[in-house]
Amino acid sequence: MSASVWLRVATLADLAAAEGKLGLAAGGHAIALYRLDSAVLATEDSCPLDRTRLTEGALDGARIVCPRRHVFDLATGELRIGAPGGATLRRYAVKVEEDAIFVCTEE
Repeated sequence: MSASVWLRVATLADLAAAEGKLGLAAGGHAIALYRLDSAVLATEDSCPLDRTRLTEGALDGARIVCPRRHVFDLATGELRIGAPGGATLRRYAVKVEEDAIFVCTEE
């Protein structure tokens, strides 16, 4: 049985300095953080279709466009534009306590 592990990965200031998207490694995972209005979201930082880093792509509202032009919905992880096949981003639970951002991984 997997246990939930909350990792402190960044601060709101780090995410603001990175202009709303930040790639990082935590607990053996490549994670992408995004700031959408007042929400902080986290997904894997690798496009499931071609393994490019999503944080090297562009934010488009509540979507991320990977460098190879695949488009994913950040709230659901679903592929919106790109190759067919139902590719989905792994999403991580996020909590913010004061300025600290925590991401939940399973170990």
